[in-house]
This record gives sequence, C-alpha cells and structure tokens, in this order.
Amino acid sequence: MKFSFADKFFPGAKTQLLLWFLFPALFLLFFLLAFFSEGVYDSGDCINHYLISRYSFRHPELFLHHWGKPFFTLVSSPFSQAGFIGINVFNILCALLTGYFLYRIAVRMNMERPALVILFSCFAPVYLPVIISGLTEMFFGLVLTLSVFLFMKRQYAAAALAVSFLPFVRSEGYL
Repeated sequence: MKFSFADKFFPGAKTQLLLWFLFPALFLLFFLLAFFSEGVYDSGDCINHYLISRYSFRHPELFLHHWGKPFFTLVSSPFSQAGFIGINVFNILCALLTGYFLYRIAVRMNMERPALVILFSCFAPVYLPVIISGLTEMFFGLVLTLSVFLFMKRQYAAAALAVSFLPFVRSEGYL
C-alpha cells in the first residue's frame, strides 16, 4: 500500500475540511504579502486601474472609461475606496474564487486530487505577484473560470452572460 504526502492531506472525504482551512490561510498569506510589500508588480497599469476605480464615484464618467474597463471598475470600486490595500483585497478574493471554481471544475472532470489545482493556480510564477496588484487579470480569470464552470454545468445562458462581460474586464475578452 502506497502512502504519500498528498494522500494524507488531500483524501476524498477530508478535502472539504481542508478547503475550510486552505482558503482562509491563503487569504491571510496574500493579505500579509500585500500589506507588507513595498511596491507593486506593475507600477503603470495597476496604479491607473486603481485610480480609475478609486475615483469613479467622484467622477462617474470613469465607470464608462474603456481603458479602465467598465465592469472591472464597477465591481472593484467599492473595494478601492479603502485605498490600494482595498483593491489588493479585491484581487485576493478574485484569485481565491477563481481557485474555488477551478476546484469545482476539477471535481466535475473527476481529477484525482482536485484541491491541488487551487495551490497550482495561486502559486503559479506570474500569477502570484499579480494577485497583490491593481491589475484586471484576477477579475478576468474569475469571470472566465465562472463561465467555464457554468458551461460545464450546462447552464448555457448564464455561461453566455458571464462570458459576454469579458471585453469589459480586459481587452483580451474580445478574443
């Protein structure tokens, strides 16, 4: 009988319990990284996205600003009112929700260790620094993953609706 580290922490029935500890632990880790970091991954775009999101209530025309991505601005602006750490929290929540939907997709695909997809997605080399920024990639990934999950559940109208918002989150959504 083989026994591995993964078998101990990712067995079928205990996975749900693991998820209850994994998501808060990841949130805390990413929040501490955001809080104590002295810079940002991309000082150009992420600052501009944050500023558009932050001042959209004072200047409502920013909700329609295409460079700021209207749907991203609409959803992220309540978070960005708390400052740059607020938009970091928004991106952290988007990353964790993306991980959750990736987990649900992996379960639907009958993958052996579906909880590992959360760790693989959150700690991908380029993904990790983008989590603690003001960039739109996290929200784009969430909307895209949600639409794939809805499609796999055969909720085609909801999936089409979700995917139709992608161009208003990132320009790559047109593709």
